Amino acid sequence: MKGRSIFNVMVSLVFFGISSPVVLGQGRAPSANEPAICNQPQTTAQINNCAAALYRESDRRLNEVYKQVISKLNRQEREKLIEEQLAWIQRRDASCKDQGRMTPAGTSYPGVRDACLAGETDKRTAELEKYLQK
Repeated sequence: MKGRSIFNVMVSLVFFGISSPVVLGQGRAPSANEPAICNQPQTTAQINNCAAALYRESDRRLNEVYKQVISKLNRQEREKLIEEQLAWIQRRDASCKDQGRMTPAGTSYPGVRDACLAGETDKRTAELEKYLQK
């Protein structure tokens, strides 16, 4: 029982740390695409909606940068990047699916998963932006 309660506390800390507005916002200024609810989400549904909006924005930005990078590569480099990107998507999705399962309540799963997807997508965007600086 003691081990289980420690686990519940740890999972709660992970969930509330991930779903806080500061973490959900990833230090970004609110974008026009984000709902106003992202300013101070209070309920699980609001947190989930905010996380989904942040993930959509992160994904939009990733696709924008990806297209820029692809356009600068030769055929062989493009093929390599496409394979790399597909593998990265699989790793990201699996990792975030697992992280979402660690949440203390089923209703918070989408928000935790989407917050993870947004964070990982932002990291990948930063990696791809390095190609543009070459």
